[in-house]
Amino acid sequence: MLHIMIVDDSVTIRRVMKNVLGRLIKEEMTILEAGTGVEALAVLKEHHEHVALILLDVNMPEMNGDVFLEKMRSDATYNKIRVVMVTTEAEKKTVIRIMKIGANGYIVKPFTPVTMKRALQPILGRLGIDLNDVA
Repeated sequence: MLHIMIVDDSVTIRRVMKNVLGRLIKEEMTILEAGTGVEALAVLKEHHEHVALILLDVNMPEMNGDVFLEKMRSDATYNKIRVVMVTTEAEKKTVIRIMKIGANGYIVKPFTPVTMKRALQPILGRLGIDLNDVA
């Protein structure tokens, strides 16, 4: 079963992402959630062997997405987990910096189901997961 973790300090954004993922992904999945990078590290330590993808916000309290991603990428335990940043930070230099830290993709908020599909298709496709068409 596919496990995806959504890390965003906004409960509303997490709910929207869960709804879009439910429309996109054909197979059964488990969604894990965290509201901060600190919380996400705790969830990841407990469930890392099952998590295939993390959708990660950049701007969060306690520990932002950049720091979380750096900590995650510095631990070989988490090397196979794909990370897609989902953020309002759209400046080219920010995108480049995040990708250099180790993100596998980038989605700018506000996003649509189509935008999310475009970003996730190559990543989930490598895992053998097909996505539904969305409008």
